[in-house]
Amino acid sequence: MDRRDSLLLAEPDEALAASLGFALRLEGYQVETLAPDRVEQQIRDRADPACLIIGDRPRTTDGLQMALRLRRAGSLRPIILLATNPSRATAEQARRHDVLLVEKPLLGRSLEEALQRTSARSREAS
Repeated sequence: MDRRDSLLLAEPDEALAASLGFALRLEGYQVETLAPDRVEQQIRDRADPACLIIGDRPRTTDGLQMALRLRRAGSLRPIILLATNPSRATAEQARRHDVLLVEKPLLGRSLEEALQRTSARSREAS
């Protein structure tokens, strides 16, 4: 992902959202934090192709379900799902709907690598 690109961050854990936003800004990304309970409303009318990073609450598929609703509504923007201990079914659904899955806790450069993959996909599509 080009460092000038913007990222939309919807993480229900406020402390994680703050630290993740801080770290991504240090890497040169423009980060806008969205209220997780209003993401769909907040991005519905956005024309920009900003990558959306959605955090899943532990032991739920809230984030995945939101990503799937966005896909069904026609959203083509890159989506990265952050999930704790995702099941095989969650991983398969994410893959089928072109949602990149990154497992929490975030270790090493897993998120950065996912952002690079979304950038490569965007370049291939253009």
